[in-house]
Amino acid sequence: MPYETKSGMKCCVFYNKGFARKKNALPLEMDILPHYVRYSKPNSLRGRLLAGKCEWCGCDSGQIKIKHVRKLKDLKCVSEWEQIMKRKRRKTLAVCPACYEKTCTQ
Repeated sequence: MPYETKSGMKCCVFYNKGFARKKNALPLEMDILPHYVRYSKPNSLRGRLLAGKCEWCGCDSGQIKIKHVRKLKDLKCVSEWEQIMKRKRRKTLAVCPACYEKTCTQ
């Protein structure tokens, strides 16, 4: 069916026969999705525990304990560990057993 445009005459052809389904699809035509490697987030609790490093004093101790608070806004920032938690914006702090005892006494 011809029609007129600014650049001249054009012809429009309609296809009405449909698209037949292939009965035997070849395996080469299948979509293969890539396998992505999932990396642990650097600030995840699991990563901080596996690091085995105290976030307060920096010593490499195999045993790590977690100091946890309910809300960051409840911290008064009086002690050093509260200031570290506020600075990192984390409710948990991975510390060695010696530092954990210090946080419980303050």
